[in-house]
Amino acid sequence: MQLSIHDKEKKEVFASFVCILKNTARDVHWIFTPETWRIEATDASQISLLQSVWKTSWFDTYSFSPTLPQQELAIVVDANDLANIFGAKTDKHNIHMECREGQEDALFIRLESVVKEESTKTFRHSLLSAETSFRCTQMPVIEYDAEVELPTKHLRDVLSQLADFGHDVDIYCDEEVLYVETPGNTSMRVDLNTDATSMVEQAKYDAKYSLQLFSKAVVPSKLCGVVILNMLTDYPMKLHYDIKGGNTLDYYLAPKIKD
Repeated sequence: MQLSIHDKEKKEVFASFVCILKNTARDVHWIFTPETWRIEATDASQISLLQSVWKTSWFDTYSFSPTLPQQELAIVVDANDLANIFGAKTDKHNIHMECREGQEDALFIRLESVVKEESTKTFRHSLLSAETSFRCTQMPVIEYDAEVELPTKHLRDVLSQLADFGHDVDIYCDEEVLYVETPGNTSMRVDLNTDATSMVEQAKYDAKYSLQLFSKAVVPSKLCGVVILNMLTDYPMKLHYDIKGGNTLDYYLAPKIKD
């Protein structure tokens, strides 16, 4: 498997995505096929789950030729190390990654300089063991009661403000209102204004979440400007992002038990 990214905007998107992986989990599963690159990760408590699918046509170059039909290449990377590697990247570097035959225990990453003033940097990233790493299960297709579209920057700002007043956040949604609130001696409630709401008639949603995990699941706006919240009582909330190029990112966040 070999891939490369030369486009400036794509390089920024990819580096931002790697940072998101670091904030989610250390062990991250990457699955390569001729058509897709799939990413799966869950936090240590297994309360939040990340699943993402990228079309291989999004990369500037991509090659993967399995020896058998339907074959895939599955590896486990250390998200902390990857964040450090891509922290060494500047906008003067192109990104190249490959898995080499005969060296199946490593992922090779090259930050290739496109100007004389910058240096090319090459990394050998030792892969983690798939046997000791938790592999996420595919989430079933669910018919949600509520679907709400919000600007990611606005939601990130709201959750940041709520963090001053508690560790948990309540979300309430019905046909008339949508708000988030921190319970406690001093509570803070924020009514979220949006016209992009789809709600099953007479349905309502009322759940509590870890504010820290919820905040981590709201990605930077440069990766995606809009988040779609999908909600159904007693089921994990799904945060869906459509990334440019037909790529998708989904977070599933399990609710906490209300007092």
